[in-house]
Amino acid sequence: MARFSSCKRTQPLPGDRDPRARTVTARQPAATPEERPRGVRPTAEGGPAVQLRGATLADIEPLQALLATLDRRHVELHPGFFQLRPRALAYLHGLIIDDDCTLVVAELRGQLVGAVSARLYDTPADPMMTPRRRAYADDLVVVAEQRRQGIGRLLMGEVSRWARREGAEQVVLTIWVGNEEAERLYEALGYHAINRVLAIDVDT
Repeated sequence: MARFSSCKRTQPLPGDRDPRARTVTARQPAATPEERPRGVRPTAEGGPAVQLRGATLADIEPLQALLATLDRRHVELHPGFFQLRPRALAYLHGLIIDDDCTLVVAELRGQLVGAVSARLYDTPADPMMTPRRRAYADDLVVVAEQRRQGIGRLLMGEVSRWARREGAEQVVLTIWVGNEEAERLYEALGYHAINRVLAIDVDT
């Protein structure tokens, strides 16, 4: 999890905000006809359908509650880095209205059960860097009672489609050490490690 105050196309260095985290990436596969439709999709075989849609300003309050479950998990894993605080309204507002961002929600029976955000960034004008456009995925969350139903996979698929439409060549994300469930999901989706950030406490 890395929180950005805006969605301008600036280059976040992998892991630069996230010591004890590692960054993974996935190339964008070619679009297929089955991927293009967006909307109602089945979760588990024979189960109810989940609706994927872009978040609206009316979703901000339930999104704060949903993201609090993700934030609580990060506090449990790394209390030295995270505090449990409500997501800033300006942060969520920017994800919803900025053209360089997307915030996708999963809705089931009229309730938000999952969400994911992403933002575009371009390689800065640095002769040491290969020019590329990437999307940084963040804040993937699914309510506990709906996990392992394919909702996280659907949400990440929507991020990949959005990134492709916006001209991005890769999707990049950060996993905090200890979050094995998320790591298994991303590995199953084809993500691979490109960066590791190490830390040591300094005696005072």
